[in-house]
Amino acid sequence: MHQSIIVKYDFKIAPENVATSKHHFGLGLNIRNGKNLWKSGPIKTYFRLNGIRHPDDMSGIILTTYHRKLNNEPINFKEQKKYYKQYWKFQK
Repeated sequence: MHQSIIVKYDFKIAPENVATSKHHFGLGLNIRNGKNLWKSGPIKTYFRLNGIRHPDDMSGIILTTYHRKLNNEPINFKEQKKYYKQYWKFQK
C-alpha cells in the first residue's frame, strides 16, 4: 500500500484532536512551509483577513478542516477561528 494512503487512513480514523496533534510536525509542517504560511501568499492573506495571524494556527485549521472533510463532518470555520482568537486573547 502506498505511504500516502496509509497516512491518510491513519489521519482519518484517529480522533480529531489526536490526528491534528500527531500530524502537526509532519503534514502540518509541510503545509506551513509548502504554502508559504511563514512568508506571504494567497492562503496566508485569506487567514489574516479572517483574523488568524500565526502559521501554526493556519495549518491547524487546515488539518482540522481536512479531518472533518474526510469524515463528512461540518467544517465550522467560524468556530475554528473563534478558538484561535480566544487562545491568543488570553495569552496577552
